[in-house]
Formats: sequence, structure tokens, C-alpha cells
Amino acid sequence: MHIGVPLILGIACAFILFVSITGMLFFEDFFSDFMNSTPSQSKLKSDSEMLSEINQLGLEYQKNNDSEKFNEQMLLMQQKQKDIASQYLGVNISKVYIKENWNFPFKASSDVVIHAPELRKPVCEVPEKIPAHLQKIGQSETFQIFAKKYAQHRMMIDISDERYGGGMIHYDFSATSDDGRYSASTYFHLDSCTDEMSGSYFLLCKDIKNDEFISTWIKSEFISSLKNSGFCTIKLEPWHQDLRDYQYLISDEHDKLLQELENMTSDENDGKLYGYGSEMQRLGMLTTIIRHYESDILDSVKLQEDLKEYNIQFGDLPDELQTLLDARHVK
Repeated sequence: MHIGVPLILGIACAFILFVSITGMLFFEDFFSDFMNSTPSQSKLKSDSEMLSEINQLGLEYQKNNDSEKFNEQMLLMQQKQKDIASQYLGVNISKVYIKENWNFPFKASSDVVIHAPELRKPVCEVPEKIPAHLQKIGQSETFQIFAKKYAQHRMMIDISDERYGGGMIHYDFSATSDDGRYSASTYFHLDSCTDEMSGSYFLLCKDIKNDEFISTWIKSEFISSLKNSGFCTIKLEPWHQDLRDYQYLISDEHDKLLQELENMTSDENDGKLYGYGSEMQRLGMLTTIIRHYESDILDSVKLQEDLKEYNIQFGDLPDELQTLLDARHVK
């Protein structure tokens, strides 16, 4: 069968037209979905103003001891945060944790006092920052990985004020299994003024029934947890498991010393208090040093300061611990 050139050209033109139309429709749908899922600047502004107004009324009603109106504002803040979080994160938020004097109402920035000199920095208002912060969190790799596994489950958000500890706002996300036995949680810290996000790939898995938990700040462990069949299971890398086991030994030793100290009589206490206190301080400093190595984000300056301080007070690190730290190969 002979196919003429005009027929071939006709088929080619039809194919090109089909591809063009299909491509236009695809990108139109993609662009539409993107626009629909990304709140506009005017929406961000109106949501920020709304949360600020609710919080301000909460402050006023709390000051005037008007519990009925205060509770109304607290419930309204809870509902609005739930709606905004679900929209800006692209997942269904089942619950918002709100409690008086924990995260409602948020203090005015002028009333926030940062006592530690090294942590002092400018602080800004919390409510007006929440929408933009949620949008930024939703776009982060950490949240997208977390949501990929847990968005189908009941998810709760807890937004709390940590400006007193360095100007940060804390965003905690937790998901609960359908039977209520297990939970998985992660968190984010965002600067109340600059909106800078800090933290790492944190995941906390809890067996609520047996009061057991395991956590990680390591990206590879965070990601691999998605591949586990259980609701939330973290398999530590060998070096990390060894370091964690050593940390448990330190913790047990610290608890033992504390128990012995509490059981001492006043006469015994006078003679041994300093020795026990010094040893408990040493164990605490070792725990702090270990935690530096348990994250993919290493504050090398703070680590060197802590190592130097330990060396001044207690000398070299224990050989066993030094070997475990060397195995981490922190870059």
C-alpha cells in the first residue's frame, strides 16, 4: 500500500496540533493548580491581620478577666489556625493545640524578655507571621517528606512562642495512627523577624501505649523511616546506634548519682555534695557534646566551645567516646 506525501504531511500536522493542544492544556492545568494552591499576597496579608486581631482581643479580654469572651477568641484562633494551616500546607490539619498561657494569647513583642545575653536579638509579633511561616514550611523538603507518609492520618499542629530563647517561633507537627497507639512528630523553628528557618531533619516516633520513643536528626534516617512498614520506625545507622547506647549509659549513671544524692543524710551530704555535683556536671557536658554529633547541621563554633570548656574542667574526653565521635565523620 502506497501512502502519498500529502497524507503523511496531514498526519504529521495533526499529530503536532494534538501535542500542542495537549501541552497547553497540561500547563494550563498545572499553572491553575499552582495558583490555586499558593495564597496570594493579599490573602497572606488578610490572614495575618485576622490572626493579629484575634490575638489582640485575647490579650485585652485576659487583662480584663472576661473569661467568656476570652474563651471565644481562643476557640476562634484555634479554628482559624486550622483553616489557614490546612490551606497553606496543602494537607488536612485535624487539630490545633491551643492552651491559655501556652500559645494563646501570644505576648506583644515589647513584653518579651530574653535574659541570656548571647540569645538577645530583635523579636517581632507572632500572629502576623504565622501564615507566611506555614507557607514556607509547606514548601520545605522536610515537611513534604513528612507529609508524604503521614498526611493521610490525623495531624495536629502546635505553634508556640520561643522568642525568649533566641527570637524563634516553634511549629510542631504530629500525626497519630488510626488506633491511637503510635505517633510521629517533627518541628520547625522560624525567626520571628527575618523568617529564617532553622533546624534539621527531626523525627520523633512514640509508642504511646508503652511510653517508648526514639528520635533522630539525621536526614538519611529520616528518609529511610518512610520505607519502613510500621507507622513510625527509625533504624539508626550503626555509628549512631553505638553513640546512642553510650548516651544511655551516661544518662543511667547520672540518674543513679542523683538518686544516691537524694537518699543521703544531711551529714553525708555535706561531705559528698561537691563530688557528686561535679560528676553530674561532667556527665551533662558529655551529653551536650554528643548531641552536636546527632544532627546533620553541626554548629562547629559551639561544638569547639563546649569541647574547650570540658577540657578545661575535666581534661580529655573518655577514649571510648572519642572513638565513637570519630566514627561519625562530621564534615
